[in-house]
Amino acid sequence: MDKITTRFNWNEPNSLSTSLPSSTPRSAVNEKLQARFDKKRAKYQLQIVTNRVSQLNKIKSLAAKEIENLQREIKKEQANINFKTKSLEKKRKYLSEQADHLEYKKQQIRKSREENKKNIKDLTNYILKKKQDIVHEKREQTANWKNNHASGKDKEWQARVNKCKEIKSGYVKSLRDRCLNQREYKEKVKARYYESIDDEKKEELEAMDHINELEVTEASIIQELSRTVEIRKSLKDNLKRLRNLSIN
Repeated sequence: MDKITTRFNWNEPNSLSTSLPSSTPRSAVNEKLQARFDKKRAKYQLQIVTNRVSQLNKIKSLAAKEIENLQREIKKEQANINFKTKSLEKKRKYLSEQADHLEYKKQQIRKSREENKKNIKDLTNYILKKKQDIVHEKREQTANWKNNHASGKDKEWQARVNKCKEIKSGYVKSLRDRCLNQREYKEKVKARYYESIDDEKKEELEAMDHINELEVTEASIIQELSRTVEIRKSLKDNLKRLRNLSIN
């Protein structure tokens, strides 16, 4: 722009002498010389004006070209800004979806923990109730055997005692096996429960790390967008200054 503005400065003379010295007497020869001189002066002034007009046209053409270039650059920057803005909006939407998904996963984890606790409690209550029922049944059988023995039914009582021993032996064995199986089942359920908690915590940590990375990327994009906006503002200011020069 400095090169263009310096072209408006000229040092051509504003006027030329339009007459011969007044001491020269007027004659046909002097008038002819004066006419020739006036003609040359007029041609010289015409050439000066022509040069000025030509220079102004060149300056105007250069200014128009620079304005067109600036307009193209501005359009290009606007397209770039729009692209980055859309990309940023997509990333923000993705981050929001990731946050919603993480919240959903947390709710599922809490729900799963509550269900596991309820299942363990129900299983414990069921085992206790079965034990109580077995003990109650055994007491009733013992009371009946004692009553039968007191009434004199020795053989029947002895047969029942033998049968009771067999039942007791099988019952103790089955009860021991059942308790062992129930203990193993409870240990497996407990191990799966804590394993699921560890997996859920691991997924939660991975999701949080991913969110931190996305937040860093978002900050970088916002910084680039700020620089792009500053460049756009600078181009607009240059374009405005060019327009003012063109008008002047």
